[in-house]
Amino acid sequence: MDEVILPYMAWKSDEGLPDWNDIAVELSRQRLGRGYDVVVADEVQDFSANQLRAVQRQMADVNFSVTFVLDQVQQIYARGFTWQEVGLQITARDTVRLTQNHRNTVEIAQFARSILRDIDVSEEGTIPDFSRCITSGRKPIVVRGKFQSQLDFAINYIANNVDGENESVAFLHPKGWFNFVKDGLSAAGLGWVEITRESEWPQGDEYIALSTLHSAKGLEFDHVFLLGLNEQVTREHGDEEGDTQLETLRKLFAMAVGRAKKSVIVGYKPGEESVLIQYIDPATYEEVNA
Repeated sequence: MDEVILPYMAWKSDEGLPDWNDIAVELSRQRLGRGYDVVVADEVQDFSANQLRAVQRQMADVNFSVTFVLDQVQQIYARGFTWQEVGLQITARDTVRLTQNHRNTVEIAQFARSILRDIDVSEEGTIPDFSRCITSGRKPIVVRGKFQSQLDFAINYIANNVDGENESVAFLHPKGWFNFVKDGLSAAGLGWVEITRESEWPQGDEYIALSTLHSAKGLEFDHVFLLGLNEQVTREHGDEEGDTQLETLRKLFAMAVGRAKKSVIVGYKPGEESVLIQYIDPATYEEVNA
């Protein structure tokens, strides 16, 4: 508190700047106009209590409809409150489970599902169901080798398998370390844009995006590359099964994989691999030694 929170609050006050929680608190205290008759909120599993209060405050007084779309499996921020604590009474009669998978191929869903095996899922979550996919394709690829070899494989894959006129590509990374990727793509004559913390895709002809895993949440791409998955970039977790930090990391990884519509390529350096690699079922991917 003394080293981080209080200095941060003092800095905000001195600069006259609000953060997202300040905005949520203000919106939970006052209504904009007469209130909304129909409210749809997406990714609600990661809303804070104040954000939910803000949503409720913006509803009309009578005859309103509110729909929350959420998936506990994709929850990447800890939630320390219940629906009742924020004034919501949600029962089984109020919920509808969406099961059809319109984005992923069967093979991508199988790959993502293996990452989440043995994780306890509440009634608000849905493990990827590959029996409910409507398309099929090639298995995801796991590339073993030094990072430069992983990147060379990715660039060659894009050149031979991606239609730049009609398809999108994302390079996702837990830390957003993209210097080598930028250099490699530029050297290959491939344009790219960074979308971390961007609310909209930048205007231009580029079809390759660079993003952290968190910022890719809610987005989708035809092809997803997760290179450099070494322990160095995913070490903020405990080592025990059931550790909440490790489970959150696995959910984040599965969420990133689930951004892909057509293909997934994961890369790591043998001997330095992230703990995440051990959760992938070998039967769900093709292995390449680069």
